[in-house]
Amino acid sequence: AALEKAKQEGEQAASALREKTKAEGLKTLAALEKAKQDSEKAAQDRLAKSEQAASDRLAKELAAAEKSKQDQLAAAGKARQESEKAGQEHLSKSEQGAAARAEKVKAEENAKLVAAQKSKQDSEQAAEDRLIKSQKEAFSRMEKAKAEANAKFAALEKAKQEGEQAASALREKTKAEGLKT
Repeated sequence: AALEKAKQEGEQAASALREKTKAEGLKTLAALEKAKQDSEKAAQDRLAKSEQAASDRLAKELAAAEKSKQDQLAAAGKARQESEKAGQEHLSKSEQGAAARAEKVKAEENAKLVAAQKSKQDSEQAAEDRLIKSQKEAFSRMEKAKAEANAKFAALEKAKQEGEQAASALREKTKAEGLKT
């Protein structure tokens, strides 16, 4: 009877240890899963924020480039009108000089228009490059967090298996001792 009691107590202790190990493993697994989800959500939030900031900067830079272009066009148009007016006033004296000035203003206007277009394109390209870089960095951070979470999960799984093996070994040992006794 004493032997049977000792055997039962040994099996109960091994079973309790196994259940405790299993419960702790599930608890740790749940915490790890939550941490993994939190990490992924944080990475996604950062990515969305970064994309929004890049989009806002792009819109601002495009608006500035457009305004600069319009200002340059307006200035060139005004200069041309003034030149034409001056040319008409002095037409009898210097018709050729007025024509030359008008051509010069026209050429300057075209050059400014080309420069404004290039500035706009450069701004768009720079903003797009920054957005791509920001997306890559955010994706890299998310992948790293995922890899860390997977490593923790693997370690937890290993610890769980070791706990179950230890509990099984203890149960077998108790059983063997009981039989031996």
